Amino acid sequence: MRRLIDIQKSIAEIQNVFPSNNLISCYADFLKHREYLHFYQFNETVFNSLIDLTLNLWDTTERINRASLVEVTKRYAKKGETKDTVTPQTATKIFELFKQIVYYKNLKLSNVTVDKIMASINSILIGVKLKEVELQWLCDHSTNSGFLLNRLLRYHLKSKAISEWAKKNFEKDFARSRRSEITSWIIDENPDFKIDKETIEYDFEYQIIEDKRIVNAYKNEVDAYRAIEKELRPILTSVDNSFIDDDGFKHRLNFQEKPVLKRPRRHYPGYIKMNSGYGIDIPDFDKINEDFNDKFDYYYNRIMAWSFAYSRLPINIKTSLLHKYYTDELFPTFFTIGKKLKSVEYFNWLKQLAC
Repeated sequence: MRRLIDIQKSIAEIQNVFPSNNLISCYADFLKHREYLHFYQFNETVFNSLIDLTLNLWDTTERINRASLVEVTKRYAKKGETKDTVTPQTATKIFELFKQIVYYKNLKLSNVTVDKIMASINSILIGVKLKEVELQWLCDHSTNSGFLLNRLLRYHLKSKAISEWAKKNFEKDFARSRRSEITSWIIDENPDFKIDKETIEYDFEYQIIEDKRIVNAYKNEVDAYRAIEKELRPILTSVDNSFIDDDGFKHRLNFQEKPVLKRPRRHYPGYIKMNSGYGIDIPDFDKINEDFNDKFDYYYNRIMAWSFAYSRLPINIKTSLLHKYYTDELFPTFFTIGKKLKSVEYFNWLKQLAC
């Protein structure tokens, strides 16, 4: 069976057909085409049908593969060149599905599977134009999930509601690790805005405290995991011939998920090896403090540069504002900003500074 599927996938990839509008009308159609759908050309009607099907079946009591529905839809969505053509009706359905998955979290699946589903619906929503009432909902629930906060901070169009939210929450702790992004929404309305240097210092101190807390919490979770494994596995695990195959493979009962260190993505100048058997490296916090104090202007200019980059201002205004923060040491940052903006005008401007 697997060989036939692989052959059919190769045929679909070569043919690259434009699918008919009625390709997906029910779950049976989805099962029939899900292995090959990403080899078809993008058809907006088929994409809309996938969204309709997923939303309509989400609360069903029937046995369906929700993870597959969302993953296949995400993969097919990437076939489209832009999401500017997504209709307001479909955009609302995508947003409702996003809320069901990320906010209400009514999924009785493993944490790994749920995380994958959340990442997939998050990807589908990126670039979709939302209504003001939907943006306001994101503002009101921004601290409930990292995905909600991401979609709010990274929204691609100007929004009065988000700019007002950014002003009200600028000094909140959750904003301290997202300083450039939240600042960008204030810059949208006030291009001359500058972050107070004291705020950057508070941000740094908060992030150090938070990272230490995360590392200590992870170590406690690992200790508890190991204690349970040591005490309960001999009791809960018994030899059962039904779990032994012809090759002698013995099934290992999985009654708890192993802890995973979810550390924020940050730039650290140094790490120290942990010699206590936890299998991770942790930041060298003493070195980080020293580096931050010695290179404060560098970090401040980099944060301001990204604030302008994340803003929704026109490129010519961005470059005029970025100019005062450019240094040779920050060229890698400015180059990375150009890759994100995908603007020839920006790179021509950067070329003049770099020469």
